[in-house]
Amino acid sequence: MVVINSFLEKNLQIISKYNPELANKILNHADLQANYEINEAKSGDNILYKNSIAVDDEIDPIWAAVETCSGIQHNCKRSITFLCGIGLGYTLKEFTRRLKGNIILHEPDLDFLRIALECVDFSDELAKKTVIITNTEVEIQEAYNKLFFKGYNLNFVASKYYQSNEITKFNEIKKEVTNLHSIFEQNYNNLWLKNQAWTALLFNNIPRIADNQDFHVLKDSFKNKTAVIISAGPSLDKNIEELKHYRDKLVIFCVGVAFKAAVRHGIIPDFVMAIDNFKEIIDIPEVKDVNLILAATSYSELFEVSPRRFFNYYNKTMPVCKWIAGVMGIKDLNYYETAGTVSINCFYAAKLMGCDKIIFIGQDLAYTDNKCYSQGSAYAEFKVNQESQKELSGHEKFLNTNLIQVKGLNGLMLFTRPDYYLFILYFQKIAREYASQLKLINATEGGVYLEGFDHITLKEALENYTDEIIDVESCLSKFELTENELAIRKKRIIKEFNLVSQNDKELKNFIFSGVKEGFMPYYNPDLDKNYPHEQRKTKMIIEYKKYRREDLTSEENLFIQKLREKWASEKQPLKEKIEELFNNNPKRFSENLKILKDTYLKMRKLIDLNPFLKYSLFCQILNVDNLLVDFDNKDEELIEMSHSLNFLFLFFYTHWSIYNEEIENIVSKLEIKQ
Repeated sequence: MVVINSFLEKNLQIISKYNPELANKILNHADLQANYEINEAKSGDNILYKNSIAVDDEIDPIWAAVETCSGIQHNCKRSITFLCGIGLGYTLKEFTRRLKGNIILHEPDLDFLRIALECVDFSDELAKKTVIITNTEVEIQEAYNKLFFKGYNLNFVASKYYQSNEITKFNEIKKEVTNLHSIFEQNYNNLWLKNQAWTALLFNNIPRIADNQDFHVLKDSFKNKTAVIISAGPSLDKNIEELKHYRDKLVIFCVGVAFKAAVRHGIIPDFVMAIDNFKEIIDIPEVKDVNLILAATSYSELFEVSPRRFFNYYNKTMPVCKWIAGVMGIKDLNYYETAGTVSINCFYAAKLMGCDKIIFIGQDLAYTDNKCYSQGSAYAEFKVNQESQKELSGHEKFLNTNLIQVKGLNGLMLFTRPDYYLFILYFQKIAREYASQLKLINATEGGVYLEGFDHITLKEALENYTDEIIDVESCLSKFELTENELAIRKKRIIKEFNLVSQNDKELKNFIFSGVKEGFMPYYNPDLDKNYPHEQRKTKMIIEYKKYRREDLTSEENLFIQKLREKWASEKQPLKEKIEELFNNNPKRFSENLKILKDTYLKMRKLIDLNPFLKYSLFCQILNVDNLLVDFDNKDEELIEMSHSLNFLFLFFYTHWSIYNEEIENIVSKLEIKQ
């Protein structure tokens, strides 16, 4: 008995380091819910039985674990192996001995966790940072937050007990994990695709962000009220008029792309949330009557309109947003939940404000009556056209590409886009997490069926869930920023940028010495000739205009085209040169890689103090960091690491002066406004 308690204590002590709630839950789970026995398998090893059913392999649990491990498809550091079911831990022990990647051991049954952790010493296995035990869906997601990186492969393994005796639960868990893996991969792909533009936009917006109130100050300001979220689905026109009769008893949110349709129906929302649909907002005079919630990385034109007031919204998963939120003194970024689509951002905004009854309309997430959007909104004229794909182009082609079918409200199967399908998964995840706390109503009269939501008519929802009049304007007027608060916000940003100048010389020396000693001796590029300062400056100005959705002149387009042709003709692609060096001169390749790797590690902390460099190249820096951690000593990984490091140093060297100029420009704008 002492030995068993000793095992439990050792195991829980390790689990409590990353999940104290789970450790405490297991410790207090003393009343088992079934009859359990530990008997011998035919091999003589102890195995667990639940209600006379074997939880481990009855013949030879050790050999079964070895066979399972041998069948793993992706045995590499860049992988996550999801093991469903602990038994007495034979498979977990084998996995930690033989697998190179990360392991999530998920056991949904607390009985099994309690018994296994009492009976077996897993302290060596659990001490590894690449192994995490989970018991709930939320914990699986938290484990993914810690372990996942772009390009990681998924191995899904379940014990025979779950495959044979808990088939429904097994299928649900497998579906959840597969979807979660896809969501994380999609999020990382978006980060890689858009991070540089997001960073450029946010830095361009900093002077305006400093002027605007942050949305989280409205926490619980509309507690127990009813919110309506207007989206731009094609069914919106069927029921939006119903809102007029209850307008003063609702807090109404509207996604930017649906704003024009709402106004056309005589509905002026309280809040409009926008990320990238600036044209629809800029062209509508009624924008002066709404409160505009803008992502910190929104297109800059959105900050130039004149709404009743602005609110900043920070994407808590976006690295550059985390940084600016910290600078602004926001201690808890969990206020700013986001997930894929702006209508979900509206949901989290309504939830933050305390609304406990949230009604969605126009949330089709599928093509109702073959229409893509509501009348009066952007792209309203586009329809599903499966028969003439070759004739489509532009956004209409995008709307008709790779369509899949989903279950609709009327029981029929509807077409939807892959990104919409991902949003459906997000909505259903929201229902699983919050349906017990909030009244979630999908009053959309068409589109997809969302599991976990109440599906009733808008009229019925408004009759049942509205009562007293809500004075939105009176409430919001209490949160205006004072002159003193504005001054403090700007001083925070200026102080942050002053850190850059304090460390500027040391970081510059690392970068330039790395290029001089590690890059130039082997590639001998004339950097000043190939990358003249004025060309780089002009190129960045043009790129910023593109990020801000400004139209380029014919001269600017021609400049970019000629510059690309010039650089392409004057030098081989960097990766080709590295591969050539690796194959023809391995000694020099090794020297180059060692110099740049050692220099990078020495200056890594200094990079973190330069937000413009860090976040503009966040993906590349993150990739280098993970390559160093996940290094498997394979030739292709050596080449990839060398390419990534050489690219970083080349970019730092050629863009150093430009980035510092941009920081100086931001500081000067803030100082002028003070």
